[in-house]
Amino acid sequence: MGYTIIIHCFPTYLILFETLFRSITGLDFSAFIGPSLAAAGLSLLIPLVRPKPVPISDEDNDKLKEDGYIICNTRDERLIVATWIAILVGIFLWSYACSTALNHPNAKLSSFWDHSTIGMINYICGITFSTYKDAI
Repeated sequence: MGYTIIIHCFPTYLILFETLFRSITGLDFSAFIGPSLAAAGLSLLIPLVRPKPVPISDEDNDKLKEDGYIICNTRDERLIVATWIAILVGIFLWSYACSTALNHPNAKLSSFWDHSTIGMINYICGITFSTYKDAI
């Protein structure tokens, strides 16, 4: 549980560090928050495309390998397909967040920066998928 919190909160640590750095140097790096969150979300998704091993005996596993079969969890297999789709969509969202951050760094959507909201969507998607993968 501790590692999960450390991993899922890592972008928050980066944002806090960036805020501290910004206050010390007087430079404004806030336009990087959205693309950074989007990239962090993608980095949470990438490891999820590896199938989780299904616990079976070594003897059964050897027989299956000889015949060219593998055993996989159906829910895990569906999650892998959904993860690939989320990665593809996430790359487009990350690109859009980068474009928005560069062209309209102060654009607002509700109370957040537009690029930050886009990045947060990617990040929440990454956390959701990785949490579900752990539960399978």
